[in-house]
Amino acid sequence: MNLVGMTKDLMLLSYSRATMDAEIMDKDLPEKTILSIDGGGILTTPSIVVLEEIEYRLGLPISSIFDCIGGTSAGALVALGAAIPEESSVKPKYSMEKLRQTFTDTSQVIFANPKHQISALFTYKYEPTLMKQSLEGLYGEATLSQALSEIVVTAFDIGEWVPHIFTRTQAKTDPRKDLRMSLVAQMSSAAPGFYPPVECLLPGSDTPHAMIDGGIVANNPALTSLVMLSQLYPNTKFQIISLGVEVPSTKRVVSHKDKSWGQIHWLLQHNIFGAFVDGSSSLTDFNLSGLCEALGHSFHRVRIPLDGCSPEPDCVTKKNISALELQAVSWLDNNRYAFDGLMAHLSRNTKSKVVETSSSFSSYPLNQGL
Repeated sequence: MNLVGMTKDLMLLSYSRATMDAEIMDKDLPEKTILSIDGGGILTTPSIVVLEEIEYRLGLPISSIFDCIGGTSAGALVALGAAIPEESSVKPKYSMEKLRQTFTDTSQVIFANPKHQISALFTYKYEPTLMKQSLEGLYGEATLSQALSEIVVTAFDIGEWVPHIFTRTQAKTDPRKDLRMSLVAQMSSAAPGFYPPVECLLPGSDTPHAMIDGGIVANNPALTSLVMLSQLYPNTKFQIISLGVEVPSTKRVVSHKDKSWGQIHWLLQHNIFGAFVDGSSSLTDFNLSGLCEALGHSFHRVRIPLDGCSPEPDCVTKKNISALELQAVSWLDNNRYAFDGLMAHLSRNTKSKVVETSSSFSSYPLNQGL
């Protein structure tokens, strides 16, 4: 069974499914909305463009539209950026338009000056100090408990060999877990080979934990976010919107001639880490789709194809970033019907008025100069 083929068109099918679910489910049940953002370095750019369009169409900040925002790696940077408040305020610090530019600027800093290809075989590719300083500048002193909506961020502990999930609820319940957003973002984004593990003292431990990229276990954090929010709000309907990209394969397909390969062949000829991440994300889509259909929740999966873009998460050239942005605009234009249905559903939850599609696309800032 080809899971990718089954999940590829979920966005186009989800609105009709959501309409059907609304007729079946108990209308008296409260409804909560969940936003999930995949990791992927600069490849997360198209997801931010979609969020920018959602903000425009509904006239509300993302933190007011969604009750929970989950993110992994670069998706965690976006999730935290969407939920961080202005200092001494309940308003978000960043609009999605501003966050898109800030995300671009930050990515171009943290992915600057890679080490020589030979050196990178034996140590991390990028200087971690640049990422640490950039994220501290992005989030300041803000902590998880200050988030404007529930937050779910994943990381992986290579010392205990277990995943860690950081949430606003935990931070509010236990002050020892109220970590700085900048630290949580750094832990979730420490991709193996790109950055060293990030050390952090956690409650109940006297020794630092070494954290790496949450994409190791949950590059698509949609299912994790649903489980966490279900624990907070039992007997609730959930509407999940999960954002990611469809990376074109740049590796040749393994054939029967390669059946005798050893470890070095697989490591050199194939992106094993990427295969694990993509395979895990596709399985999450499959499991979550079936689970939501069985339980009567709504699941909308958006995977934007990256035709003509570099599949590398650290390709931060202006040309590639513009191509990534344009792919999102193209996807929005080609999927207007499904996206209009999604906006209508969200507007009912937020009691907001949807801006007409034509107005949005005619004035969309990314259409200028691309």
